[in-house]
Order: sequence, then structure tokens, then C-alpha cells
Amino acid sequence: MDSTFVGYKGWNLKNVVFDQNDFGMWFTFPAIYSSDAVSISGFRQILSVIKTEASAVENGDGTITHNDYGNVLVFIPSGLAYFSNVATNISQYAPIAFQIKLYSREERDHEGDKVPSYMEDLNGNNDYFDDDTDGDLLPDFLDYDDDGDDFLTKDEINVDANGDLLLPFPTCTSGTPKYLDSSCH
Repeated sequence: MDSTFVGYKGWNLKNVVFDQNDFGMWFTFPAIYSSDAVSISGFRQILSVIKTEASAVENGDGTITHNDYGNVLVFIPSGLAYFSNVATNISQYAPIAFQIKLYSREERDHEGDKVPSYMEDLNGNNDYFDDDTDGDLLPDFLDYDDDGDDFLTKDEINVDANGDLLLPFPTCTSGTPKYLDSSCH
């Protein structure tokens, strides 16, 4: 649910490279804007368990040296890759491999309700699409009014003078956060 800055190399099981970026690029999921780069499921899923870099240094030639970053080799079955779709140097139903270097991660608030998207996985199963408090078929991380009470989520939580989220969330007498309970405001 975060945006990630990664370097990577992908190859098929015949050791033919099909994609590579040595300098790093930003990925996000889900794509909100048409310019957002999105990766395959197997690539995305491993990112949550890789550490980010300890530091980065700008070199005098315009390049960046990344230090002490997460670096993994992952084999991805076709069902989490391209499955029956054909891509350059990737056959249908073919597993693939990636070396992934995770340089940086940024927390996202996809719909701008002031609740970071990672906090909207209410059942903790890492599937953000199945958390839909008000049952309107719009997952909470994309819903401006999570509980469907016609009060915007951002108006049912507290932020400081800089607009940063203040925790804990205001709660109802039931103990449920106000932005998740349509019976209290």
C-alpha cells in the first residue's frame, strides 16, 4: 500500500533478462494516476518484508549510492506474475525470477482522508480490498467516508496544526473509532 523506490532485474527461467532498472524507480499500488507505475502481484507482495536502505549519498556525477538496503532474490510462480499473458521474453504460464533492491518506502494515503492506507487493513490480512466498513463496495483505503455516515473520514479524526494525524483516533462509547462507526459523530 506504500509507494516504493526499487532497483530490480527480472529474468525468465532460461536466464534471459526481460526487465531491469539499476538506478531505481517508484512503484505504487493501486495506481491512482495513469502515470503511476504498478508491478505484478508477486513483486508487490515481497516488498512488505524487505527492509529499506540505511542511507543514500549523492555522488558528484549525479548518481546516488544506496547503502545497506534490502536485497532479495524471489522466484514468482506464473499465477502471481503474468499467468496466461505473453510478455517480452516471458511465455504463458511461466514462472519468473527477480532480484529486488528496496531503497525507499513512502506511506500513502490514497484517498486523502488523513488515515494512512496501511492503517485501513482492519482485519490485518494484507488484503486492503476486503475492508469495506460501510458495505458500499469501495474499500476503506479509497473511501472518503469509511463508515457511510455522510461525514468525511478526515472530519472524524484529529490532526495537528500541520495536518498530521494524531493518535489515538477519537472513539465512540463502544470503543470503535468514530470514523468507522456510523452511529456516532
